[in-house]
Amino acid sequence: MSQRQLLHKGLDDWLSRKLTSWGITSLTDVQEKALSAGAASATSLIVSAPTSSGKTLIAEIAILAALRRGMKVTYLVSHRALADQKFLDFTERIGEGAKEPLAASATDQSIQ
Repeated sequence: MSQRQLLHKGLDDWLSRKLTSWGITSLTDVQEKALSAGAASATSLIVSAPTSSGKTLIAEIAILAALRRGMKVTYLVSHRALADQKFLDFTERIGEGAKEPLAASATDQSIQ
């Protein structure tokens, strides 16, 4: 899926470019439904789907969209070990460890 195709999924240009830079080439059905429901538009959602269906990417899209709007974000997981791993993953992908970290003001509000 090209950046242009991602734009048609309800993503703005910046977010579409960001996903393309991460190597995202396609979306799962669950991800497409979440985007259609407003995951990138500051809409509150609960996504309940099977393991490996793409929930984490939905969360990352929602997090990026919210941080760009200056909003605070809470990401909930079921276990401490998973929370620790997701913290490291998010720091590497969008925080201080990222190739292109979000603006300091956005990451200060969310990834600490």
